Amino acid sequence: MKKRSNILALALAVSLVFSGPAPVTPKTAFAGTTTESSLYFNSKKISLRAGCRAQFYVYGWYNNLKVYSENPDIVSVNRNGILKGKKKGTTALIAKDTTTGATARCKVTVSKKLTQTQIRSRLYKLKTGFPEGKTWTNANLDAYGNGGCYAFMTIALESVFGKNALTKQHSSFKKIRVGDHIRIGNYHSVVVLEKRANSVIVVEGNYNSSIHWGREITKQELQATGFYVDTYIW
Repeated sequence: MKKRSNILALALAVSLVFSGPAPVTPKTAFAGTTTESSLYFNSKKISLRAGCRAQFYVYGWYNNLKVYSENPDIVSVNRNGILKGKKKGTTALIAKDTTTGATARCKVTVSKKLTQTQIRSRLYKLKTGFPEGKTWTNANLDAYGNGGCYAFMTIALESVFGKNALTKQHSSFKKIRVGDHIRIGNYHSVVVLEKRANSVIVVEGNYNSSIHWGREITKQELQATGFYVDTYIW
């Protein structure tokens, strides 16, 4: 979905109450330093779409930790520290040391779920800033330092799903949907604009050193080259 600090050597993505001793406690791991309980999230706020998931982390000194959603109807939390947007709204993620009462809050904003048609429409709106033939090479970077086709894919899909959304990976042509990232042969990234019975229509960066809209890639071509898919709605 992130690392801290000079005081802390513990980062947990959890949503359960630990019974008995915590995996690491101030008493055993930081004897002579402090025994005060303090908690904080890796981010003060998280934004995601309904149907998408995001990762969170809890840092701090604690004895027994519980993490929960203030409104599970808006966002749910699982045992692996994964949030799932359920419906549009704003709520909070709460981390609490049930021994000391110390708490931390993270604001969570969920925007409306998008249909396949809406995802396609939002992708095509990018054509204004990224028109057919616009120069795009490995020198074009995203916010994370990735270049070329991968950078364009990241920019395009974050504009639709946001920066916090997690993806799930698979290699099934049948499961491909609009808005998925297909990594072809582990050397080229494309974004799905349309899914057909035996092919996909894509937009891509660094295709002949430019942005290209509308290329059709067949199922047979993908399977011959090898591919995997990252999907945001899972």
